[in-house]
Amino acid sequence: MTTSEVRFCFRIKAEAEMAHDLDTGELVPLYSQLKMDLPEVPPADRYTEMHQNFAEKVAGIAKKPVEMFELITPEEYDRNVGWES
Repeated sequence: MTTSEVRFCFRIKAEAEMAHDLDTGELVPLYSQLKMDLPEVPPADRYTEMHQNFAEKVAGIAKKPVEMFELITPEEYDRNVGWES
């Protein structure tokens, strides 16, 4: 069965205190993604719903307010992380 890789990407605000610059110690945003192999790419409205649901789940696991989790595109993730996933 053929599947499609779907990525859900996030920028977690510096104020969440989850990452810091190794040189300066300054708090910085954290970029994260979840990858899933799905039977097909979901329609845009379903993708957005799933993206938000994942943000809520990850925020709960991290014990951080969901407002700290910004939904971003895979392209924005790749630009900020510095490599293609």
